[in-house]
Amino acid sequence: MKKPVLVVMAAGMGSRYGGLKQIDPIDKEGHIIMDFSIYDAVRAGFEKVVFIIKKENEQAKQKALQAEADAVIQRSESLNGFNVLFMEVNNVDGNLKEYAETLRNKLEDSIVFLTSNVNDKLTFVCACSKKAVNAGIKAGDLVKKAAEVTNGKGGGRPDIAQAGGKDLDKVTEAINLVKEIIKNA
Repeated sequence: MKKPVLVVMAAGMGSRYGGLKQIDPIDKEGHIIMDFSIYDAVRAGFEKVVFIIKKENEQAKQKALQAEADAVIQRSESLNGFNVLFMEVNNVDGNLKEYAETLRNKLEDSIVFLTSNVNDKLTFVCACSKKAVNAGIKAGDLVKKAAEVTNGKGGGRPDIAQAGGKDLDKVTEAINLVKEIIKNA
């Protein structure tokens, strides 16, 4: 049986609110209502969440996502001369690869490694800067190694790649292996 899709009509301005309440930060971490909507939908068993917004509000939504990305990159660490960001992402609206690329492009000389577990479906996404690729650190190799640890498979290009895993209990082991690969590159 196919899982349901949640469609959220978030079309325009909240007239009583006086703005775009769906993308206005609601806490000190900068979370927006859409973050919580996605999280709740996934926990309730929805396979996908689709937001319908007015075309003229798309730019505001993109700005909100960029602001969130700016806050997220502050969590990066320095590893073997690279800005490395490891992050569990279970509430991104849209494509994980695009999100990883956005984060990579905001961080100089970076490697972004995302893990996602939605409905027990484990996904690894990695984006590597040109400097990382030139140093022999390839996104396809990193996600492939992580997937192997978790009994999955996948790969991709040197700059962006995605893989899936099955054993959720081995995610920490997979991330530690990726860290070791980066350290020893």
